Amino acid sequence: MSLDATVDARAGLGRLGHWPLLWLLLPIVLGYVLGAGMPWQGSPLWLIVPGLVLVMVALWLSRGSGPLKYGLWGGLFIGGVILLAWAYWLMREPQPPTGFQLPPREAEFSMRIDRLFADVRQNGQLSGLATIEGPPKLLPALGGQRAFFVVWPEQFVDDYAPGARVRVRGRLGVLEDDGNDYGFNAFLIRSGVYYRFDSGSTRALERPAPEYELIARALNLRIRDSLRLGAETENERSLAGISEAMLLGRKEALGRSQKERFIESGTMHLFAVSGLHIGIIAGAIFLIFDLLRLPRPIGAVLGLALVTAYVMVVGHPPSALRALLMVGIFWLAVGFQRKPSAMSALLFSAIGVLLWSPQELLRPGFQLSYAVVGGILLYGLPLSQFLAERFRPYRFLPEDSWSLRQRTWAKAWRWFLLAAGVSFAATLFSTPLTIAIFGVFTPGAVLLNTILLPLASVALVTAGVSAVFGLVGAWPVSLLINHLCWVLNWLLDKIVAAGLLAPGLFHAAEWRYLPLAPITLCLMFLGYLIVLHLPTQRAGYLWTPPAILAVMLVLGLRLV
Repeated sequence: MSLDATVDARAGLGRLGHWPLLWLLLPIVLGYVLGAGMPWQGSPLWLIVPGLVLVMVALWLSRGSGPLKYGLWGGLFIGGVILLAWAYWLMREPQPPTGFQLPPREAEFSMRIDRLFADVRQNGQLSGLATIEGPPKLLPALGGQRAFFVVWPEQFVDDYAPGARVRVRGRLGVLEDDGNDYGFNAFLIRSGVYYRFDSGSTRALERPAPEYELIARALNLRIRDSLRLGAETENERSLAGISEAMLLGRKEALGRSQKERFIESGTMHLFAVSGLHIGIIAGAIFLIFDLLRLPRPIGAVLGLALVTAYVMVVGHPPSALRALLMVGIFWLAVGFQRKPSAMSALLFSAIGVLLWSPQELLRPGFQLSYAVVGGILLYGLPLSQFLAERFRPYRFLPEDSWSLRQRTWAKAWRWFLLAAGVSFAATLFSTPLTIAIFGVFTPGAVLLNTILLPLASVALVTAGVSAVFGLVGAWPVSLLINHLCWVLNWLLDKIVAAGLLAPGLFHAAEWRYLPLAPITLCLMFLGYLIVLHLPTQRAGYLWTPPAILAVMLVLGLRLV
């Protein structure tokens, strides 16, 4: 798609009237924030009844005309949705079980694996989330409770997958809140996980995982083996680990020094299977189907099925499921020959995720995913459009008179500006959360991501092609493609290492007051939208988010 085809901020993308779902999402978020920050001792009915009344009155007023319709019904509707969302949060908020503050003790019980975090073949340990199904005899109240576990498997390695029921024995205790709102323990507690099980081992496999989970895991291992094909030296294995981490989300495949480099440079997002990965994979599939001239409805159905299969193979992490929902909505619009809107798909997926699991709002993964994608759509694409018009090459020559060299340079320059705009937006809107989550302030990540995002996209697609040939048994072709992947990965790793040597571009940092992270992010979006709708502004709206971020960094950032 050419840059001219991107949506202009003032003409389309930037107008709130084009996003009616935003008027539903914002009050839902405000209601959830009230639920999380203001304890409510009464019954949720005291919020539900007035909320329903306000919504119904608002809908009745919206059918009329005059000042009541345009000045009152919107406020009543937003107020009603806020109250309903507040009540919904209270009803869905995980509650600790009665008497859950038990001291650590040895216990033997059965658990159903819900999610795996690490590859048991990689480090020898099995870790993830599970539901206690067969509680210890003296603790029947633990039945149905969720726990984070780290165990040593004794057998049945290939059968460990989500859905399997395993008998374990080890130390069971309460998961401690370490006080870090963006820490791993806070993420678990907000997910309704109150217990930790470790220092133990598996005793027996009581029920295997569902067949589809076993198939997905087998495909995952086969893809992993195909990406490692030909990696004999330590250096080759480390380069193959980058492909494995990027395509399959296996961060444990990265070496310690590699992981530290990517975290310090603010580029660790390249290895989280989220919107970036799903978007690249979906875009590659869409391009292939377009070249094959498949009918749009058939291509949309097949493409969605393939992307869904990919999400299942990588273990269906929440970030990938959120991205899949957005891609699915977008592709269904294409399949039914409706005008697709990436922003509407983003809003619809956010509402769906928050209704399904309100606690997602407080999770760093949700905040990062939607902040980055929303920043790219709202800010990155208009910025790229502005830069392309402002710095258009050969502006005084008719385009029909351009030579092949001039056309090639112009297209490459436009794609570079597109990558620059997207990278700047992603870095800009992720900065408040990156400081809070990882403890790093990375102004140099703007330049790095401008270079790395196109390179990583090519490396990801190349690794995907290698995986496809590996799945069908064409090992020689997969081996050949792997060497190309390693060249790309070597470039990627060296660019990151070189970037870290530049003085002043990467700092260890923290917020003086942790809530400044979401507050800054909200101010950046709200300030941008407000300035965007001023009738007299020109390109000044593009300076609003960077200016707000700069002010908040001066006021609230502390280098450590």
